[in-house]
Amino acid sequence: MKKIKLLTISSLAALLAVNVAASAASFDDNSLIRGRDGKIFVVRQGQKVKVNSLDELRRNFRGREIVNVDDNTLAQIRTSNSGRGSIRKGDLIRGRDQRIFEVEHGELRQIRDLVELRREHAGQAIHNVNDDTLREFELRGRDNEPGEDIRGNVDENEVRGRDNRGRDNRGRDNRGRDNEPDEDIRGNVDENEVRGRDNHAGEDNPARVGDDNLPRHSGVDNAPGGRGEIGGGRNSKK
Repeated sequence: MKKIKLLTISSLAALLAVNVAASAASFDDNSLIRGRDGKIFVVRQGQKVKVNSLDELRRNFRGREIVNVDDNTLAQIRTSNSGRGSIRKGDLIRGRDQRIFEVEHGELRQIRDLVELRREHAGQAIHNVNDDTLREFELRGRDNEPGEDIRGNVDENEVRGRDNRGRDNRGRDNRGRDNEPDEDIRGNVDENEVRGRDNHAGEDNPARVGDDNLPRHSGVDNAPGGRGEIGGGRNSKK
């Protein structure tokens, strides 16, 4: 009797191990996962890349759901050593020396002056990166090309521009946020919801990402393994 019981326990342990491994391998590319500590990652080619800020979450993953996972499942997915995993074509990035680049086909093209920045990228977010991430990209052109040096001239993470009527247009971004690379967003996402702003004088509007007209819902099951939608806070039963 004891032998049978031990075999049963052993079989159960093996079954649980298989289930954990299967759950770790079940995430498709660009899936969003969140651990118990609130950190959010995007899965890329079987590896996890940390989502560094709410602005990145809103810009790149509108309407996407976040899957809550336990520590064992999170540990099954290797952390990517590449800081460029969440940076896409057309994004603006800024190094510690305050130079700003546009990402084009895996290469960096330096933004040479404020006129270009305002004309081509008004309203676009600027992602702060560390030197290691910057070195992963190939720099196009030479640093000594003529052009205005814009280091230190851009207010926080915001591109300010003017429209054709001469009125000041402020680009959207997370003004007032910590400007250091790898901003920690733990605790900033309410359950599975991202709060946004409407177009009326910056009034704070609890918004569903991808559908700003829906009211915010509470009571989201945030237990490990639960599923929710960014900005939705709603769990539907299928």
